[in-house]
Amino acid sequence: MHSEDDSLSGLTKACLNSPHSHETVKSSVLSYIKRWIPEPGVGVLAGNSVHTDKGFLKMHMPEITDWLHYRIVGKSYVSSIKELTRRWYPSITVGLWKEISKHRALDDIKSSIRELQWYRDNVFVKPG
Repeated sequence: MHSEDDSLSGLTKACLNSPHSHETVKSSVLSYIKRWIPEPGVGVLAGNSVHTDKGFLKMHMPEITDWLHYRIVGKSYVSSIKELTRRWYPSITVGLWKEISKHRALDDIKSSIRELQWYRDNVFVKPG
């Protein structure tokens, strides 16, 4: 796992001091996912260390991974898009932001979403 990063970011301490039970968190997360993705097997797990996240969820909250599609969108896929874009279209990637990870899930998720939105709007342009 990422114990060194987690201790530096305060994640471990925040989890240990959380007033929420494992069952409450699992139920809340699954309800949130179902609200936005009502059909099982459709939504994909996405994130920066998504293989680790999926392993954790599979072990501790299998109902969540069972609801999602088996495919994932990990940071390595985003990095591949970034690298191809940089090589194929160097002029549009000049000055592209470089965000420093805080090793907190919500910050990393928001960063990845912003980055993917940029690629969608600037690289994967809808034909016609």
